[in-house]
Amino acid sequence: MQEIKLDIYATLVCMVLVLLLGRYVISKVKFLRDYDIPEPVVGGVLVAFAIMLVRQFYNFGLQFDSSLKDPLMLTFFITIGLSADFKSLQKGGKMLAVFLLAVAGFVVCQNAVGVSIASLLGVNPLMGLLGGSIALV
Repeated sequence: MQEIKLDIYATLVCMVLVLLLGRYVISKVKFLRDYDIPEPVVGGVLVAFAIMLVRQFYNFGLQFDSSLKDPLMLTFFITIGLSADFKSLQKGGKMLAVFLLAVAGFVVCQNAVGVSIASLLGVNPLMGLLGGSIALV
């Protein structure tokens, strides 16, 4: 398979283009705007699908520089969290509170199961937390 390796600068240019593609698609598709789907997600899914098709049918691939992956992913999730404002949370109302309580309950149950299984297997119970909610964070 023929593959092109992109350096950090070309990778950054590609990331900006993916972001702009996502912004364009969201501006045209009401459904995505209504449900607040993030621009990087829309652009990323479309480009990932296109790259998969090119790799599959034309036996050609791109290798991106991944040195900025972790800091940029952290930045993405921070900005998603910071984009939630109190007015949006109030729209969720009672259903959001019920959802929050359900999630908190499942986190406790998941950790309890992980610790219990670790104890039954004779492993340090704290290791059981790795099979609990920690693995999903």
